[in-house]
Formats: sequence, structure tokens, C-alpha cells
Amino acid sequence: MTPAHWQVMNEAGFEIWDWNVGSLDHVYKKDNARVEQRVFDRLEANRAANIASIILAHDHSMTPKALDTIIRYAKERDYEFRTLEGVQPVHNFSDVWEPHLSERATP
Repeated sequence: MTPAHWQVMNEAGFEIWDWNVGSLDHVYKKDNARVEQRVFDRLEANRAANIASIILAHDHSMTPKALDTIIRYAKERDYEFRTLEGVQPVHNFSDVWEPHLSERATP
């Protein structure tokens, strides 16, 4: 997005979030093992750095089986699933993002 796009979106009241766990499902189409391992590695790296994870998955590339495996993996390790509603600050690639102290307990 161009700076003009950002400005218009912000003025319209939109919060624009980026991800910090790229599944690369659009690259490894239907290769569940590679997609899953990519996500597992990033989840663990973010947890070690005490940073919440935002996973990017494409509805045309991520298979239901891979998504199921990723969710089960995360639940078995006590990850918490939440919406981004009310979470501040918004995460963008241009920012270094760490959750507020109240967010740190549940990466």
C-alpha cells in the first residue's frame, strides 16, 4: 500500500494489521509438512522472544488438514487464540511490535 492508501484507510477508521508468522502456504501449496513446520518454527521463535504471533494463511492454499494440525499443535502447547479487537498497538511491518505487559503472559 502506498502512503496515500494508508492515510485514507486511517482516516476512514480502519486498523491495518500485518502478520509476523508467514506460513508460506502460497509457496508450498498443498505441502502440509513444510507449511506446518514453517508455522511451528515461527510460533516457537516468537514465544521465545515473548512476542504474540499473527499467522498469515491463504484460503486458497492452506489445506484444512494443515490448519487442523497447526491448531492442535498450538493448543497442546497452551497457546491462546484471540481476535485482534481491542489489542493495541496495531502491528505493522514498519513497527517493532511487542505486546503490552498485559499481553505478554499469553504469546
